[in-house]
Amino acid sequence: MAKAWLVMAVVLSASNAMAQSVMLTAGAYYEIKRFSGDPDMNVLDTGANGLHIAVGTAVVPHCTVAFEVGLSGESSVTKTTTVTNLGQTINIQTQYANQLTTWSALVGLRSAPAARLQLTYVGGVTFSHVRRTITPQTPATVVQPAPSPIVSTTIDNVAGPVVGVDAAVRAADHLAVVAFLRVHALTLSNDLSGLIVRPGLAVQASF
Repeated sequence: MAKAWLVMAVVLSASNAMAQSVMLTAGAYYEIKRFSGDPDMNVLDTGANGLHIAVGTAVVPHCTVAFEVGLSGESSVTKTTTVTNLGQTINIQTQYANQLTTWSALVGLRSAPAARLQLTYVGGVTFSHVRRTITPQTPATVVQPAPSPIVSTTIDNVAGPVVGVDAAVRAADHLAVVAFLRVHALTLSNDLSGLIVRPGLAVQASF
């Protein structure tokens, strides 16, 4: 993710060089993941809470640049497979877990303020780190004693587009409450394409 940190350095350098105010944002979101394939079989269609952190600046009155980090919690689903062993019906459970971390470089277009409300429409590129694990559970009725589960892990580091909108309501001088939405598109190594939707709420301070 060296490219992502390089983008953040460029954003910070631009804010200092142009003597513009720096905006620091921190908040939380709920992440909704939807991937291609049969919805009833797709183990990646899950949700998770996450932490949103951003730093940005206004390069001209109606244009901003920003670097954002999204730190999502792990989400999982458990699938049950029924098998028959020596005339006995056995349920075998498998847990599918995934976790997403994103680094985004964004350009924003600000609308004219309306009273205390200002909208910013953003777009850019996201670098995503996706961790997936599969943990099967073998019941003791199949093997005595039940062996420790063997965890299979897959890591994807991919890039994709992101769009979104911020609705900032000024609460005080240099302080605003921001309702935001981000939509990320990504494709994993096994050609699974997906959309990540993150509605959230944050506090923004400007200096």
